[in-house]
Amino acid sequence: LESFGTPLESHGIYTTSEVAVASVLWDVFDGSSESGDNLSAGLQAVWNVMEGFATANPALPSITLETFGLFYGFDKLKNVATLRSIEFVRDQYEPGDGDWRTAPALSSSETCHTLFPEGDIDHAKFVVGGGAARSVIIETFNLTNGADTVLSILADNGTPFLDTTNQPLGNDDTAVPYRPDRQRCNQKVEVPAPYLNGSEESHPNNGQRYASRVSFTFQPGTYYVKVTAGTKPRAGRLGSYGLSIAIQ
Repeated sequence: LESFGTPLESHGIYTTSEVAVASVLWDVFDGSSESGDNLSAGLQAVWNVMEGFATANPALPSITLETFGLFYGFDKLKNVATLRSIEFVRDQYEPGDGDWRTAPALSSSETCHTLFPEGDIDHAKFVVGGGAARSVIIETFNLTNGADTVLSILADNGTPFLDTTNQPLGNDDTAVPYRPDRQRCNQKVEVPAPYLNGSEESHPNNGQRYASRVSFTFQPGTYYVKVTAGTKPRAGRLGSYGLSIAIQ
């Protein structure tokens, strides 16, 4: 798939593509002569993982490439998965994973992140200055690899920030469409029209509806964004997403 020069190069990507999943499994099985493919495990290694699925306790509710990576080892899959834009890696913004006190003040208003490993908690710091309250829009966008984000806002002491109704400020699902100016974090892959309509139960995660958005007027001060993975049955427990913090 690296050298064919066909649409597969740009569309056979992410864990949500059967072509991408088949490509990763093939790279595990075949020789390692291709650029980026460092595996030559053979069929037995793949079959051993499949046997693990059958004997798993408790029984697995579903089988995905995430499941395969958990049994086979994400560290071994990293290179061949990355060829298909599948990011089984930590992002660069996690010096103290899960600890809001080490959250970086992002140098860009839009940064690219991964929810990896399972249970990953991402934090980012933003500062509202200028001596007056300012409107801030915070979004996760361009979700890929089955991501489902849950967005929360923390006060400067790490506790949940409360909105005007005294409720924790955050958001689980807000459809944040792909936009041409937001292709820097993950590539848009067209979703067939039938998947864009229907009830929550009838469609897969299309990379837009499971995004999150908070719009609020903040007083001057330091705040933190917290992003975790959701638990919807049609979403993964990992994934990739962009994070936008726009101070008006």
